[in-house]
Amino acid sequence: MDALLNVFVFFVLFASAAGSFVLTRRILNPVIILVASFFVPMWLASMRLSALQSNSWDYDTVVVFLQSVGAWLIFPLCVLVSLRIGRKSDVANGLAAEDSVVRSMHFAIAARIWAVLVLVGYLTSNYVQAHSLIPLFGDPEALYRAHNEFPPALRFFARGGPAAALLLYLCYFGGRRRVDLLLLGCMILLPMTRLSRIDVIMTFVGLAVLYGVRPLWKLRRIHVIVLIIVGCASVLGAIELGNQRTNRFGTYSVSYEKAIGWKPAEAGPSGAFAVAYGYVPLSFENFDRYVNQAKYRKKTWGAMSLSWLFFGLKLNWIPGFGSLIEGADSFEPVSGAANVPTSLFPFYSDFGVFGVWLPMIVYMTVLCFFYSRSGRSYLWLALYGLYAGAFTLSGFQALIAAPIIFHQLVEIVVVFLVAQSLSRRELTRQKPAQLHRTAKDL
Repeated sequence: MDALLNVFVFFVLFASAAGSFVLTRRILNPVIILVASFFVPMWLASMRLSALQSNSWDYDTVVVFLQSVGAWLIFPLCVLVSLRIGRKSDVANGLAAEDSVVRSMHFAIAARIWAVLVLVGYLTSNYVQAHSLIPLFGDPEALYRAHNEFPPALRFFARGGPAAALLLYLCYFGGRRRVDLLLLGCMILLPMTRLSRIDVIMTFVGLAVLYGVRPLWKLRRIHVIVLIIVGCASVLGAIELGNQRTNRFGTYSVSYEKAIGWKPAEAGPSGAFAVAYGYVPLSFENFDRYVNQAKYRKKTWGAMSLSWLFFGLKLNWIPGFGSLIEGADSFEPVSGAANVPTSLFPFYSDFGVFGVWLPMIVYMTVLCFFYSRSGRSYLWLALYGLYAGAFTLSGFQALIAAPIIFHQLVEIVVVFLVAQSLSRRELTRQKPAQLHRTAKDL
């Protein structure tokens, strides 16, 4: 069954990626994003490069993976073909008429205010949790505990970095003001103060989406080479820092290759190949483990897939709600070094093997909706960039349905609405003055 799945996925995913690029001329369209970040890792997982993997996947797992091909590859490709949307040239031309929006001082002020709130919220969280503004230089144990958790009262602001980064990029594109570039750098570096890499990945994907349509500078060949070298060095550095975080910077001596039972003789520099395999492809093995352990549990009927909707709401008064979700996400992973079950587990928990396609289609429709409008205004382009970043991590975690993503989508909308409201108010005040000057001249 695994061999059949391999052949099927190989031909379908690469044909879909090639077709989507020919259609749109955009590398970061929904199809290619899913091919690179979800289906290639799934294909690698089927090669079973870890000794911790089972010899074959559960029947339910295979059925879910086949449904994902339809929902997250064939469906968006059909959307692109049928609507003929999102061509790079059309997007650039459509946004040119909207340049005045991001050149507005009101937009810049609103974006900067949000960025400062994120900066203050993040540093305050660092101090509250690790008693240091930069936990990276403090207690390794405190750094490990705090790398992905935030105080509830500050989480809304502290996790808004990717959204703030996209807004600041647009500010700098519109006004070329150094303060926006400085704040943008802060948004990128903030998560590294506690070695939290998820927000960094989302930010870079979102910025790449924006740059692909509205570049800040024209890249020459030498610039591309330098970016590739710097990117590779950054990835290796992030892997090494992750290893050091796991080992508490010398307190322990844990080999990631041994922790996941890496089979090939070559693990790469700093164990990069093993770490990359453990972080994403091995997550598909964890999903198989989740399926094996959760297939006979009660379905949660949307409580997991719509967690962003229920976040912060006290719903225990609803009969049976507490028992419905209690332990729904619990399972025994393949290893403590690789313990996440991809973005599919909440969908499986809610609707089982034959209903998992429903939330997958829903969230892919949201991504395609943002993409289809990304050439109409900078608002839709920013929303697409952020949600594309969340989808890039779908082979790792269920961020596409997480509250922190939907909070940031709302934050982007609010900044644009506030800026537009202030601009309209100023225009309304200016009109009587202009009419008075015209009458006086007459």
